[in-house]
Amino acid sequence: MKFKTFLSLLTALIGITWFAPAHAIPAWARKYETSCSTCHSTWPNLNSFGRQFKENGYRVARGEDSNAEKVGDFKIKSVFPISAVLVSRPYDKKGSGNSKIRALHEIELVVAGPMADKFSGFFELEMEDEALDVPVAGGGGGTVSIPGFQWTVMPHGAFTYNASPTVNISMAWAPVYWVDPYDTYTDSRRLTRGASSAVSSAFGGLDSTLATPRQQVTISGRPVSKLFYYLGVSGLGGDTEGDDPQSFMGRLAYDFSPGAMVGLLAISGTDTGTGYTRSGIDTQVDVSNFRITGVYLNADDGGTSSYAGYLQGLYTFKNSDGMPTWVPLFRWDTDDGVNAYVASLTYYISPNVKGFLEYWDDATDNRATLQFSASF
Repeated sequence: MKFKTFLSLLTALIGITWFAPAHAIPAWARKYETSCSTCHSTWPNLNSFGRQFKENGYRVARGEDSNAEKVGDFKIKSVFPISAVLVSRPYDKKGSGNSKIRALHEIELVVAGPMADKFSGFFELEMEDEALDVPVAGGGGGTVSIPGFQWTVMPHGAFTYNASPTVNISMAWAPVYWVDPYDTYTDSRRLTRGASSAVSSAFGGLDSTLATPRQQVTISGRPVSKLFYYLGVSGLGGDTEGDDPQSFMGRLAYDFSPGAMVGLLAISGTDTGTGYTRSGIDTQVDVSNFRITGVYLNADDGGTSSYAGYLQGLYTFKNSDGMPTWVPLFRWDTDDGVNAYVASLTYYISPNVKGFLEYWDDATDNRATLQFSASF
């Protein structure tokens, strides 16, 4: 990428610091009359309180009465739990292609929260600036392309019984790691344009990627406060009917402190009669304003071995009120020995409105992106 282009993008990003701050607050923060930073260290990454909130079924405390005026130090408002996320990419260019003005790139709607004393739900719809190919009426295998901004994807939907801190039973259409409160295997809580290789790699080609939604039933919780687990059975990635489910997954994560975790993940299944496995180790460490995240995944698809992993570091600058401002990030990805590098600089206009400049490079191509996101 030419230096003048990079300088122009950096100038544009610095320019957003002069905008008047936005004050939109997502549904969960509105309900409890608090800020997004209560649960997020740097939105959308979760802090220790945010992880607990997620595990409680989007509650400050288990068994909270939705009609109560207060839960601990938090007030409760009667708010319909819907939030929206808008994403804009005014500049997006691959080295091998033309630059794009994706002024409105993506819209997401999320409805989530407690449904009863021990039940919670999560539902998400996504609209993107890409054409939707739909089958032609009458069959025959043909399709017609409809211009973008259709409701094309439901990446996540879940219904959960929050029985106790030890037992949470979920029925979901979601990626395998969705119930995980940590940010190591996340796609939806990433701070970069693209997901890490650990969740986006197809490995040997069986069962798609970890980010691909699937029909699944899981049980998760904390038998002791520092140990998180989940166990689950699922259909193959992308199979909306979960036909002949033969995929099994497990996860352990241990908190050495509120800011340091090490975990293990294992998946075993069968795709069209051929067995496959995934096994991994991950860590997430917060030291002062630094966060270091690392994952290594090994895969075996019918006797063919492959691997993927990443190491990511970021630092959060904060203002006098403790709110995030600038967040520089660097990530190294590897997918079967093919390395990629991501460098980004994010500025938080408010805890739930941000813009970032990102540069990505691998052995075959590179990409520069200027993106803005707002959640309200």
